[in-house]
Amino acid sequence: MQNQVMTNTPTPDPQLTRLMQVLAEARKQSESYLSGPALPARKDIVAIVDADARPWWQSLSPEQTFLLFEVSPTTAGRAPAEVRAAGYCAGVENISAEWWGTPGAPQTEVSQRLIALGKSAAHCLVRLFDNERRVTYKDGETRVEAKQDPWTVADLAAGLAARAVGSSYDASVSPVERAARRQLLRSQLQ
Repeated sequence: MQNQVMTNTPTPDPQLTRLMQVLAEARKQSESYLSGPALPARKDIVAIVDADARPWWQSLSPEQTFLLFEVSPTTAGRAPAEVRAAGYCAGVENISAEWWGTPGAPQTEVSQRLIALGKSAAHCLVRLFDNERRVTYKDGETRVEAKQDPWTVADLAAGLAARAVGSSYDASVSPVERAARRQLLRSQLQ
């Protein structure tokens, strides 16, 4: 018995491992499908999380949490508003802009769920106001608009944050004017 080392390693959680695998599939699918309910992986995710009321989000990255909440409103409803907001903000940063709509008119169902989180969402979106990564769209008219008005993640986040606090964001003005509007919005939210 001497010279034996005892380690305390946790037993792997097969449900969590499977959930992470299926969420990785959902992430890949999110490039082709434009909402959580449309993702083919949805049924597998829901089968795991809706049968077990534990706080799954505690073991997931914010991006995984976003996908989880989009496919399982039941699970999203159990999470605190700040956790939901952080997940949705990660979605704005990482998931196709097509899920959210245009910066000046975020009218998709997904964007409406984020906007409904109000100030919790607006506060976490502020951290994206400096993200200058360009957003693209597949839709012809929107794709042309995004090229004409070089929209960025910052614009998308500002448009959503403005709506979350009952304001608006003009995405058709020059990039310099949009940056000034983001600064003003940032100061109002801090």
